[in-house]
Amino acid sequence: MKIFNFLAFPFLVSGSIALFVLIFFLFYFQYNQEYTQEKSDLIAKAVIQNIQNEIQSRVETINSFGAIELVQTQGYEAEFVAFCERFIKRFPDIFAINFVDSKGIIQRVYPVDRNKEAFQKDLYTRPELSQYLELSKLDKKITLSHYIKTYQGVHGFTLYVPIYSSGDLLVGWLNVVFSLDQWLENYLRTNEWQNAHIQIHWDKNSEGNLIIGSQETEMTFEKKFQLLNQQLLFKIGFVPSFLDEKRNFYSISVGIFGFLLIIFTFVISLQRVRHEEKLEISNSNLETSHVMISSLTHDIANPLFSINLILTKLFDSQSPVQEKDKLRLRQLMKSIGEMLDAGKSLQSLRLGKRKLKLDKVSIRPAVEMAISNLEDLLINKNIKIDYQNIAYDFYVQAEEKSLIHNVLTNIITNSVKFSPSGESVHVSTASTETHNLLIIEDFGLGIDESQKLETRDGTFGEKGYGFGLMQVTYFMKFYGGSFEIKNKTSGGTGAQVTLRFLKA
Repeated sequence: MKIFNFLAFPFLVSGSIALFVLIFFLFYFQYNQEYTQEKSDLIAKAVIQNIQNEIQSRVETINSFGAIELVQTQGYEAEFVAFCERFIKRFPDIFAINFVDSKGIIQRVYPVDRNKEAFQKDLYTRPELSQYLELSKLDKKITLSHYIKTYQGVHGFTLYVPIYSSGDLLVGWLNVVFSLDQWLENYLRTNEWQNAHIQIHWDKNSEGNLIIGSQETEMTFEKKFQLLNQQLLFKIGFVPSFLDEKRNFYSISVGIFGFLLIIFTFVISLQRVRHEEKLEISNSNLETSHVMISSLTHDIANPLFSINLILTKLFDSQSPVQEKDKLRLRQLMKSIGEMLDAGKSLQSLRLGKRKLKLDKVSIRPAVEMAISNLEDLLINKNIKIDYQNIAYDFYVQAEEKSLIHNVLTNIITNSVKFSPSGESVHVSTASTETHNLLIIEDFGLGIDESQKLETRDGTFGEKGYGFGLMQVTYFMKFYGGSFEIKNKTSGGTGAQVTLRFLKA
């Protein structure tokens, strides 16, 4: 059995399980990544929306308190103070509320004591502040400063709310200085955001950056948002929660279980395949034994036929045994012994118990010995073997005994069997760059191309069982050569057998 066929079943089963586990983890990690991205995006959007809501809430409060009436003239100081007190009471993180006229001069401050340094200051003298006034004037919208140090010496964000008269003329700005960073930090810590580590980076400067949560967490999400006129970059990562760890535990358990299942399935499948292989080997051994017995029966038939002819002649004539008959009988008995040894060798080779020892064999003596084994058959059928053109120095790589008794004897026997009486069989040689060829040609019945290894009766009704050509096929393979049989020409004027040997 080929190694691929041997491993095909266990690899197919365990591979299917491995593919299932791989697909499971691919989907799991894909889902986990998408889930993390979606959760991060939702958190970032929720935070930015709440900041916007908070700012909008302050603006709406300013409008509801009627700020326009408070800042149009100098005569409403008490009302301005009352407005500011109510505003700060609503939003305690506010540090200062100032009124800046249309020329950028701070005309009113609250609380006065801690904001008197800002009174009458010209914001247009500070480029980092004047840009927000100009932007607000241009767009007629509220603007937000970056994290900056004020005249009072504190750091914070300033909201610039433009105020227009009933004729749509710019009166000035109501500036609200507040701790947006403090409000944002309190907001984030209060919500906790499902074990999230959040970093908020202001595009304008880094002093107002905010970091909440474990800094050892890998940041898996980045996204920019617009807050009024400021741009913020959100970075979010997650510290594994109890549920995350539990989910990871289950996923790892699935992986371990799948891996063990793959190994278990592979081992069980391998044992099954090995059992089937042993069964196949046992069947093959039985087949080999059958082939060997049948082959020996086939091979011994020729020398037994010759022995029978000699003994019949002796008994019929009742004459003394001639020396040539004794010599012939010894030769035939020796051939039978060698055939039995060759049969045993064939069985050992098929079972892998021994290796064939290949030698440098001269083909002419081997052909002569095979013809000698068939001498009585040739005489009885009046067939001549023409091999005189074979040189003694024509060598092939083979094992001599099996070449004589299992290969050449069988091939020549077939040629004789299918040749009419009085014909001849030609044996010749040829060479290629890598091989030496022995070619046996007869002028008999030819072969059926569709049944090359099957047998039929000879010209004298000789019975055949197909075992001879089986032996030729086996041993030529062991020699490292090949065997080919075909009709010489179309029309059934004889067969041509080519034995292709490695050069010795």
